[in-house]
Amino acid sequence: EARAAETRARWAAERVAAPSESRVRERRLPAAASADTVLTHNVWDDVNFSADERTTAETLIAAQPLAPSAASEQSVAAAARLWDEHYTVNPRNYHDRRYLQNEFPQLARLLTEGDGGPLLLEIGCGTGNTLLPLLQANPLARGLACDLSPLAVELVSERLRRENLCDRASAFVWDVAEPPPAEARAGGGADACLAIFTLSALAPEALPRALAHLRSCLRPGGRLLLRDYGRLDLKQLKFARAARGRLGGGHGCEWYARGDGTTALFLTTEAVSALAAEAGFEVEEVRYDRRLAVNRAEH
Repeated sequence: EARAAETRARWAAERVAAPSESRVRERRLPAAASADTVLTHNVWDDVNFSADERTTAETLIAAQPLAPSAASEQSVAAAARLWDEHYTVNPRNYHDRRYLQNEFPQLARLLTEGDGGPLLLEIGCGTGNTLLPLLQANPLARGLACDLSPLAVELVSERLRRENLCDRASAFVWDVAEPPPAEARAGGGADACLAIFTLSALAPEALPRALAHLRSCLRPGGRLLLRDYGRLDLKQLKFARAARGRLGGGHGCEWYARGDGTTALFLTTEAVSALAAEAGFEVEEVRYDRRLAVNRAEH
């Protein structure tokens, strides 16, 4: 309890930082790079698995047995409670995403062009780690934030009050697998819907209707900007090494349970493209973002 109180106090003292400076994605790892070369940067761009690494990963995933079907049913039924428990313990688990304007040129243009501010809808908002840095970047931008966890909505609402942003943004409870409430369509629809590591928290069978719901919340010409776990992500391989937790999959996705009961999907570009098109989106781009992250502190 003392540790949880300390974590909450540190979270309450944090303020939203300005967005990161622009960076061109051109940090390429040379072929047959030495260990010393790898350690010269924290992150390398566009690094692919070798054929042997891919084979090892696929073998690891295939060897993990499926959990009983009751495990997935329980995770879905208790999702709101499980995420409430998650944020009770981990309000600081996710850092503010200050990099999104670098990742989405469309978002950067939306925030800098035109006379008025855009309306942004963040789904699966948690404590507002996506929306708040964007509101900081553009004093005219407005925001809507939603989450299926009532506690997450309380936390992001607290942050909005702390940052004096309540006149520009609001938060409400919504499980995007269910039909959208009136709040999700405020202002005639959002200019952009931000789904950042959010769709992966759904069950596979919920993806088609969730995407259809999101499309209905966009104004004509509005965009869905999505970033999420890709298949063969190192996090998936970590799940695959566990004795249990593999829930199965569907719609081209593979599904796992964390130790706290919350779940994660790992997506393919083919699955995302097909699901988005089925929901009525015009798919502009879907691609993998492959990076090598280097923990230099261990060396």
